[in-house]
Amino acid sequence: MIDVDSFNRSLKAVWIKKYLDTENQGGWKSYFDFELRKYGGVVTLTGNLNKKDTCILKVSDPFIKEILEIWSEVIFERTVVSEDHFLSSPLWYNSLIRIENKPVFYKYWHVKGVTKVENLMDDSGNFLSLPAFQNKYNLKVRPLAFYGLISAIKLLKGHIPQNASPPLKYEGFLSQFLEISKPSRPVYKKLVSKKSELPISSQRKWLEDINITINWKTAYQLSFQCTKSTKRIAFNF
Repeated sequence: MIDVDSFNRSLKAVWIKKYLDTENQGGWKSYFDFELRKYGGVVTLTGNLNKKDTCILKVSDPFIKEILEIWSEVIFERTVVSEDHFLSSPLWYNSLIRIENKPVFYKYWHVKGVTKVENLMDDSGNFLSLPAFQNKYNLKVRPLAFYGLISAIKLLKGHIPQNASPPLKYEGFLSQFLEISKPSRPVYKKLVSKKSELPISSQRKWLEDINITINWKTAYQLSFQCTKSTKRIAFNF
């Protein structure tokens, strides 16, 4: 059975691909440009914003605001899973890289090509010094801004799983979304999967308290087999 709400939102998310398509010269893009230009334009859509942080984009158009919220649900990744994923992570509008508890965007850095974590690293995998960074990108930056961003990135690096598999080329959802001919399909699957996520925390608590193996599928279906009362079924959860 199709989840109508997810299907509807997946169709709306396709507007993002149309907007990012440089060959699409539709006049409707001016509406997106008007709302997003002061925040950097396209960069707002290629970051890693969660839905809560979309509030930093003060968008007045209700349709575009809805599109951005849907897109944040699709594009946001809660963790980095490998070193390559970490290096390819966007610097701007990334909810995992926070300063003063909010994502950041430094326009002049972005204009100079500083867009990913790897742009702040040298060939040895170490963070660039402030003088080296300024020389490489011909930028004059405030030390507080530079070291603040480095500190936030180091916090993110500390969350890379220690037992991560050998480095592989990480391909995020955005690149797959832009290449596929029917982008609404992967968006729909991702939106539906979020609705069907298992309550991991509650299951973990049961395991910690009673220390036995539980067949959760059987446990959740039990109420449906024992009663037709919707109230009793809901109480089971």
